[in-house]
Amino acid sequence: MANPAVEAAAAEALVELRPWLIRRPRWWQVRYREDRLMAIGHYLMKVCQAHLFAMCESTFLPDEEESEYRLAEAIQHAVEVADDSDVAAAAGELDKTLADIWRYGYKAELARRWHAQRDFPIHSRCTPEMDAYDAEARAELASIQRERQDERQAKQEAQAEQQPQAGEGAAGVDEGLVQWRLNLLEDYKAATGASEYAIYAYGEHGCHKPEFYAWKKGKLPASSSMAQSLERFLREKNPPGGRKKRPE
Repeated sequence: MANPAVEAAAAEALVELRPWLIRRPRWWQVRYREDRLMAIGHYLMKVCQAHLFAMCESTFLPDEEESEYRLAEAIQHAVEVADDSDVAAAAGELDKTLADIWRYGYKAELARRWHAQRDFPIHSRCTPEMDAYDAEARAELASIQRERQDERQAKQEAQAEQQPQAGEGAAGVDEGLVQWRLNLLEDYKAATGASEYAIYAYGEHGCHKPEFYAWKKGKLPASSSMAQSLERFLREKNPPGGRKKRPE
């Protein structure tokens, strides 16, 4: 029998996701495609968490094998509610992340019941393992947090390597940064044949003419979101406005 709270949570999450499903990304819209995948991931996480909370509210928790089966049911429910092929594909890509979150929540609930067993009846097969589950849940959360931190640090280091070394000129402008940006711009123009007007007028990066020329002269900070978006667009060599044919 369907749980009304779970169904309500799934419906609410789908309302937030629906605009992302209606507008399909074009092949050159890399940033939008990434944001869309993140929105789908948040939707899957919300539905799985609703299933997890419902399971934790029950009097008797299932054993670990049954819990993993419940996770598979939760993911399948999220895919069926969305009824979208991209959501189904994302569920396959994010299954490890969803499993990490589910496993931690399950073990944390086991540990919580162990510490409050007078008020929360415990499944007989789980009782002798509560202390081990408590330590394992804490260790697993710490591992997940370290993994996410390592991923963020690696991404920051990769971005830092793509930036030139500082070397300010007499006017306070980083000459090395200016030269690096000019080289990046020339590489893009050579690869796509696009003019500077086409780049700032039709490019999928969010920079308009004033920001584009500020970036070109080295006056737009490297840490700004506009500079990073424009540089990512130029590195990927996507034609502005999708006027060229899709590469084979």
